[in-house]
Amino acid sequence: MRKSATGLKIFLAEFCGTTMYVYLGVRVVIWIWGNGSFIANALPSESYRRILTGFLFGAAGCLATTSYVGKFSGSHINPPVSLAFWLRGKMYTRIFIGYVVGQMACSITGDVPILFWGNQGKCIHYGMTLPGSGGMLHAFLGEVFVTACLITVLYLFKGTKKLRNYTAFAMPF
Repeated sequence: MRKSATGLKIFLAEFCGTTMYVYLGVRVVIWIWGNGSFIANALPSESYRRILTGFLFGAAGCLATTSYVGKFSGSHINPPVSLAFWLRGKMYTRIFIGYVVGQMACSITGDVPILFWGNQGKCIHYGMTLPGSGGMLHAFLGEVFVTACLITVLYLFKGTKKLRNYTAFAMPF
C-alpha cells in the first residue's frame, strides 16, 4: 500500500510539473507571437524572436524541473524523456506508464487556461506547433533531431557527476 501511495504522489508530481511547463511554455509562445504582442514590436526580427521563444520555453522547463514537484518526480515533463530512461532500464514499466499518463493528462490542464488569451492566442492557434512550408516530413525530422539532442544533453549531464546538479539549467540553451 505504501509503495502505490508513493507512486501515486510521484505521478501527481510529474503531472503538476508537466502542467506548469506546458502552461508557461505556451504562454511564452502566445506572448511573443500573438497579435498585439509588444515583443513583436520591440523585436521585429523573427529569427531573434524564435531564439527568445526557445530560450524562454526552455526556462519554463527549468522552472518546472527545479520546483518542488519537479524535484520530487525527477521532472521528465516529456514522454520521450521517460521512454529513454525506461529503455535504458532506469524506470520500471509501471512507473513509465504512470509518468506518460500524467504527462499526457497535463496537455489538457496546462492548455485549458490558454483559451482565455482570446484573439491573441487564437491567431496563432493557441501556440500549437504546425508544420511549416517544408511539410510533415521536415517537421517530423526536426522533432526527432531536437528530441535526440535533448536526450543526449540529459544523459551527458546526468551521467557526469560534476554536471548532474546543473541539468535543468542546460534546458534553456
